[in-house]
Amino acid sequence: MNPYNMLSAEDIDAAIELGSNIVSCRNLDIFKDDILEDIIHFLGAETGTLLAFSTQKKMNIGYNCSYGVSTSMHKDYVNGFFEEDPAVTLLFNEQSDQYLNCTNASKVISLENHIDYNKFTGGVFYNSFLRPLNIHHLLLMKIALHPDEKSDLLIGVHRPKNSDGFSDINLAKARILMPALTGALANLTSRAHIRERQTIIQSLGEDMNNSGLMILNDKMEILYQSTLFQKHFKQPHQDISATSLPPEIFQTCNDLKHNFRATDNNLQRQISLNDNSLTCDIKAIPTENAHEGLRFIIYSSKEDGFRVNSQIMKQNQLTDREKDLACQITLGLTNIQIAEKLGISIRTVENHLCAIYAKMNVKNRTSLTHMLSQGFNH
Repeated sequence: MNPYNMLSAEDIDAAIELGSNIVSCRNLDIFKDDILEDIIHFLGAETGTLLAFSTQKKMNIGYNCSYGVSTSMHKDYVNGFFEEDPAVTLLFNEQSDQYLNCTNASKVISLENHIDYNKFTGGVFYNSFLRPLNIHHLLLMKIALHPDEKSDLLIGVHRPKNSDGFSDINLAKARILMPALTGALANLTSRAHIRERQTIIQSLGEDMNNSGLMILNDKMEILYQSTLFQKHFKQPHQDISATSLPPEIFQTCNDLKHNFRATDNNLQRQISLNDNSLTCDIKAIPTENAHEGLRFIIYSSKEDGFRVNSQIMKQNQLTDREKDLACQITLGLTNIQIAEKLGISIRTVENHLCAIYAKMNVKNRTSLTHMLSQGFNH
């Protein structure tokens, strides 16, 4: 049935206004702070959550936020309690007999229409998680975003036990919002991913002289590993598993995570492995969305490799081009070689070099190289 046929003119006008606000939303922070609350109230609910599910390898939750839900309980759900949620089974677990066959498709349901609710409310998940939050009725909106990446969003809105369940009219109102939600959230999540990659690329560029590279997410899952990084850890041409990494790497990442503050652009530490023959510089940088946590960029280098301290360049306010040129200086390249490699004139190289010397308070290449080789602050 067409959802418009079930709604009053007032409901349709409200849906159009909310849909317009959804489409014009500029970033996920605004969606979290304003739009989610408006959706919850439009559907006659009291609390709600927005969760980004990834099912590409092991199911996990990335971006997430909530309205009216205990912060600590929401965090417990994201960190693993979601695996006990029957809604996740219905909408995401393709191996389950209860799966609603909505692969790459959006779906709106009321949970109590699809499971044995008496059995559910007597179970562990309800009584240890939902009941303490005074959540009894759930309306769920699965939003299919990126089929190739197996990435979907789930908006759940909730009512307490002493309220009526979600009616067909509530479901119709939710379905009317789905086109606007699908388009807007696909756009916002894509923008967030692009900005995150730009941040990582910029960070990589600052430390271009370090060769082996691995990137971890906030859950210590490997996002990327270079061939040289594999070689440094004696697994050439073979992916390194997270469990095979030295525990010192995880400990350092957890220390950075614990000490990271919202005002930080990045934090970094240096550790030595294999009797000091292998060095890893670990940098923590924030993602575009704070709820997705940090990304850890790990550079590996052998003892005989020269390493540039990008933090010193940053502290002395070198521009990106000056950083590029300073790295070439440490490699022993002449002005002519640098000009050819960077595609600029020799005069431009000379001008940049004068600016670098002034900012770094050095007088020659030897002093500059020595300063850039100084250790990281711990």
